[in-house]
Amino acid sequence: MMRERSSAEETLKEFERVENEARDLLELLELAASERDEGVVADIAEQLDSHFAYMESIIRPSGHFVLDDLSAADIMLSFPAQIAMRMDRRAKYPKLAAFVDAMEARPAYQRAVEKGGV
Repeated sequence: MMRERSSAEETLKEFERVENEARDLLELLELAASERDEGVVADIAEQLDSHFAYMESIIRPSGHFVLDDLSAADIMLSFPAQIAMRMDRRAKYPKLAAFVDAMEARPAYQRAVEKGGV
């Protein structure tokens, strides 16, 4: 029983870290979209790469972020991961690229694109 509680607590902490990562990334992306100063934009790009590298490092062998199956963490980080790919970071972050490919291949994603576009 104690081991199960510890495992559940660890999983919750992982979800919280992922949630914070997603929030930080979205704030950076919003700032990047509104910023016009090239020096600031370069700093933001550097920070984004740092976050993308962190995301790359926490992908599990299963291809997911927290659990070994699709979870809320994967959904939260799918948008920033897609942004990394749109920023031409596929070669630099191959695990993220594989994650995005897997997410976009999911039937639910395909149905969403059909209904609402990308």
